[in-house]
Amino acid sequence: LAIAASFVGIVLITTFSIYYFYENSSSNLYATYFQPYPNEVAPVVRGQNLNTLITDAFQAYENENYKLSSKLFEDIPEDYALLYGGISNLEIDQNQKAINQFKKLSLKNGKYQEASEWYLALAYLKNNETKNAKEVLNSISQNQQIYEQATELLRNL
Repeated sequence: LAIAASFVGIVLITTFSIYYFYENSSSNLYATYFQPYPNEVAPVVRGQNLNTLITDAFQAYENENYKLSSKLFEDIPEDYALLYGGISNLEIDQNQKAINQFKKLSLKNGKYQEASEWYLALAYLKNNETKNAKEVLNSISQNQQIYEQATELLRNL
C-alpha cells in the first residue's frame, strides 16, 4: 500500500511539474502575448487600387503574407517599416532578423520606440532568450505606462 501511494505521489508531482513548466515556457508565453501590431500607417481600403511599395507591403501584412511583407518592408526607409518588418519576420521564424530590427528601432526616440521594445521582448522569448526578455521587460515596466502586460509577462517568467 505504501509503495502504491508513493507511486501515485510521484505521478502527481511529475504531472504537476510538467504542466507548470509547460504553461510558463517561453513559447507558450510568446503565443499568449503576441499579437501583430495593427496597421496604422496605410490601412487597406477595398476598391482602392494604389500599387505602391507601401500599400503593397501593408496589404501583404494584413493578408498575413508575412514572407512577402518582410521583403517589401526592407525597401521602405521609414521607422515603421522596421516595426512591421520585424513582426513579419517573427511570423516567418526569422527571429534573429526581427531582434535586430527591433533593437535598431528601439534606439530611436520616435512613435514606434515603445512598441519595438515590447516586440523585442517577445522576440527574445520566441528565440528562447529568457534572460534578455526579462531585461527588456524590466525596462518597459519601469519606464513606460503603455505596456501593463510587460509587468504581467515578467511575473510569469
